[in-house]
Amino acid sequence: MGLFNLFKKKVNMVVKKRTPDNKEFKIVNMDSKVERPNHVTGEFKSPVYGSDEKKDVFVPRVSDIPVDAYDFLRKEPIKNTGKDSDNPFPEFRKVEPRRKKEEKVEPVVEEKETITEFFGDKPEEPVVEEPKQEEKAQVYKYEESDEPNPSFDPTVFSSLFGVDVDKPKKVKEEPKEVKNEDSSSFSESIFSEPVEEEKPVFVRQEENDDPEREARAHVEKMERIYRNYKLPPLSLLPEPKFKIDNDDEWNVNNIAIINQTLQSFRIDGQVKEYTQGPTFTRYAIMLGPGVPGSKISNIQDDLQRTLATSSLRIENPIPGKPYVGIEIPNLNRRSVTLRELIGTEEFMNSKDPLLVPVGLDVEGKVKYSSVADFPHGLIAGSSGSGKSVYLSCFIASLLYKNSPETLRFFFIDPKQVDLSQFDGIPHLLSPIVTDPKEGVNSIKWLIDEMERRNTIFRSIPGITKLSEYNKYADSHKGEYKKIPYIIAVIDEAADFLLNAGNEAQDLLTKLLQKSRAAGIHVILAMQKPVAAVVSTTIKSNAGCRFAFKVTDRVDSMTIIGKTGAESLLGRGDMIYYLNGDTGRYQSGFISGADCVKIKEHCQSQAPLDYMFLPSELDKKSSSGQSAEIDELFGDIARYVVYEGRCSINAISQKFNVGYNRANAIVLSMEYFGIVSENQGTKARQILITPEEIESKLQSIGVR
Repeated sequence: MGLFNLFKKKVNMVVKKRTPDNKEFKIVNMDSKVERPNHVTGEFKSPVYGSDEKKDVFVPRVSDIPVDAYDFLRKEPIKNTGKDSDNPFPEFRKVEPRRKKEEKVEPVVEEKETITEFFGDKPEEPVVEEPKQEEKAQVYKYEESDEPNPSFDPTVFSSLFGVDVDKPKKVKEEPKEVKNEDSSSFSESIFSEPVEEEKPVFVRQEENDDPEREARAHVEKMERIYRNYKLPPLSLLPEPKFKIDNDDEWNVNNIAIINQTLQSFRIDGQVKEYTQGPTFTRYAIMLGPGVPGSKISNIQDDLQRTLATSSLRIENPIPGKPYVGIEIPNLNRRSVTLRELIGTEEFMNSKDPLLVPVGLDVEGKVKYSSVADFPHGLIAGSSGSGKSVYLSCFIASLLYKNSPETLRFFFIDPKQVDLSQFDGIPHLLSPIVTDPKEGVNSIKWLIDEMERRNTIFRSIPGITKLSEYNKYADSHKGEYKKIPYIIAVIDEAADFLLNAGNEAQDLLTKLLQKSRAAGIHVILAMQKPVAAVVSTTIKSNAGCRFAFKVTDRVDSMTIIGKTGAESLLGRGDMIYYLNGDTGRYQSGFISGADCVKIKEHCQSQAPLDYMFLPSELDKKSSSGQSAEIDELFGDIARYVVYEGRCSINAISQKFNVGYNRANAIVLSMEYFGIVSENQGTKARQILITPEEIESKLQSIGVR
């Protein structure tokens, strides 16, 4: 564009000075068809300047041309051919008519086309890019040697520009200065292709901007992983070692002692049979007609003294038999491994995903039970009784039957010891909870999940529980997806409930009462079953009990409703109670190293996929204690103040609202200073009097 501006200025001067008749010279439109001679003879006459020589016409130099010399040599000379072959001046063929100053400058793209057509076809090669090494070598090989370049003709070059050139020079890459359009020299940009500025690359984030689409993609990814999930092999567990001891002489001696003791106390009865198990031996006594079985219980201490045994337990009567049983420990106890319990065809071929082994009975048979029949469990036992080991066996046996697609675990472990060996398995619903406050918020999440599942079940006719829904989902793939079972294990439940307060007990009670149909089962484990903490409501909903050795009869009564747990031997010896039926079993054993092997195998099959984070729930609950006012806030506030007590259960029953809504209203009353903060086991205090409640509600803006 600078070249055209230059011509524009000079033409204005020539028109005024060089016209003989002092009239304006009309510029010939080169694009229009005019009659011209086919060839020019004689002296050259310019259509602009005429025959006069213009000395100040700018002649471009080689240094002003920003293209490579080799590119210039490769260009074909201008040929007077084509549709304008009759034009005697092909150099000015594409000169456009002058334009007014008010008009805008044409875009660079049009300039590029005009210059390209003016100088001929040019290979599309950006100037900013470095030529290839092969082309470099071909172009400059003559410069490095003294040989002449056959493709370079200095005479032609000098005849065109009036400059003597011996050989091409390398063009050094230097930063180019941007010149103004009014400059009297050629602008380098008109000879080179315009270089576009580098623009930032924008990555499309359609999937990230759509949370539903991202969630669906994540679910599909996890489904593909779970389809290839492999259950742990039995080879991860050590093989059982069976040790056969010949204790016939010892048993015959014990039978004689028992019969002699019964005769000395004038009790009509004798030993009819005995059965030796891995831990204890049971002697069956048949009493005479009219002899009550309580007479055997009355002489329990005397029998233990005469038999010289560390413990003795009387089972009156033996289930399914007309005998009274006397159980004493064996001379040599045999350990029972977990592989011995789950390595049977009954367990491995069972289609029940919640089947767990209880232990070996006195006859050496394995007792199995389904968590769906519990529906919730209570495990209690003193230190060293085998409670924690059985809890590990309970979790490991479920890992042998389920993938993360069919079963999820939720752990609350205030002690941070027993359940930590399973930390990191892909079956976890959330990280292991250790803080009581986070535990309360997590139980609220479980209650919301329970309500969500029940809502889904109500939408399908004939569906009342999770097992039926999963079968329906299998037959209607694409419309419904299977829902996993949830096993919530709360270790040291008594300590957790004491620290969390009444709110945790109310939440746990609600969860135990309604979560069975939703496929959510709770297992409570504790050392000391305190009657003040483990309320009657909790025990009544936990129909399955695992009673290990406890310290006294009171604890035994708290767990199973009768004595006998205080006489157990410990180390896995337990009484299994389910809906009124009891039995004595020897639970399995699994070491911490075996638990780590199972955990590592599960981690190798699937990654962690938490459904929620307890810390995030804590933030939401703390931020939720704002001044959002419920429509029942005024009525409930008056009810609480006039009654003089604040109970969430009473509010729920009185106003027919759900627990979560009643709890939110109580938190709002705490925010406005009507009731005190949660004080653990103590009830909330009422901070205002009935006379002040109306003015308080008026200041809040509630009628």
